[in-house]
Amino acid sequence: YCKACHNQTYYSTWSDDSSEALSKKHARRGISCQTCHDRTVTESLDELGTHIIGAYSLPLKERQYSMEALCFKCHENYDKVVPLTTTERLGSERNPHAGHWGLLECNECHKMHRTSKDYCFSCHNAVAKEPGWDSTTPIK
Repeated sequence: YCKACHNQTYYSTWSDDSSEALSKKHARRGISCQTCHDRTVTESLDELGTHIIGAYSLPLKERQYSMEALCFKCHENYDKVVPLTTTERLGSERNPHAGHWGLLECNECHKMHRTSKDYCFSCHNAVAKEPGWDSTTPIK
């Protein structure tokens, strides 16, 4: 269903083995599109109609979700995430989820079908070490 309209722009970030997108990391764990993109039949039909008449432009506008509405459905809360991203586990100089800015919304950095942006790099001069992350473009 998703591939019919979104293959080249979004579905491929989930399906292509060469993808470094966060969506591919989820796909490797067997997480389907509908896990995050739960749609009613009405919403699906509206999207299909929009696609058929071409009433959209690419890239689609980036959607903003609250952590509670999306991320924490599976990842529970920050207290569960911070220990998973320690400097020892990541092999990095810092834990990105234990920064001095406090608790940022996940979508400040994590982009599911786009290159993720490290919020810290908007001030600190560093280079992203992990594929799928950009440290050269300031966060908007």
